[in-house]
Amino acid sequence: MIERLQNTVPDVAKEIIELQKRSYPIEARLLGVKELPPMADTAEQIENTNEMFFGFREGDRLLGVIGCEELREVNVLARLAVHPDYLQQGIASSLLEHLLGEVPLPLEVMTGRNNTPAIELYEKYGFHYEGDSVMTEEGIELVRLVKA
Repeated sequence: MIERLQNTVPDVAKEIIELQKRSYPIEARLLGVKELPPMADTAEQIENTNEMFFGFREGDRLLGVIGCEELREVNVLARLAVHPDYLQQGIASSLLEHLLGEVPLPLEVMTGRNNTPAIELYEKYGFHYEGDSVMTEEGIELVRLVKA
């Protein structure tokens, strides 16, 4: 079940952080780095962000989360994380479909050029490459995908 998450509630923010701690190391390995910036997030940062969060729950377990923030007349998909034990079960697709029904376009996302599963997911939902790539401090080449 997908629900709006109240990230300003400390226990909910902690749930989001715990899910990120399980999910993002897989993406980091895929991209050939030890850490990704979201891995350093704190519950306090989640509580105070302007992002809108939706979560995929099974019972009382948070299995997936998606976060989006409105910046400069465009919505930015800031995070998408799925519990490693539940990958390839349609959770990311369900969350992305839900978000697309909640926010106006355009919607953009930055992801690692070598993050093939994420790029394939975004392309499946009509995102396309836009602009040049960017190199992060961690040495990750990011590409920007947009759904207009």
